[in-house]
Amino acid sequence: MKQISIQIEDDQVPFVIDLLQKFDFVKIEEKFHDQFLLTTRQIELVEIERNKAKENPEYLLDWDDIKDSVFKD
Repeated sequence: MKQISIQIEDDQVPFVIDLLQKFDFVKIEEKFHDQFLLTTRQIELVEIERNKAKENPEYLLDWDDIKDSVFKD
């Protein structure tokens, strides 16, 4: 099975989704978060990092400790 992504004008999304749902060989997964669409792999990677942080809170860095190193000129 192939996975594709398409860009559709906002006002045309309902029409295109309705059209695609008429095909029995098309599977539609809507994963919208604001304007961002994450791939399955990206979601998996985020979950891996979240689990690491849950299991070991020391895994996370303290923002106050690192912010100056992140925004150097």
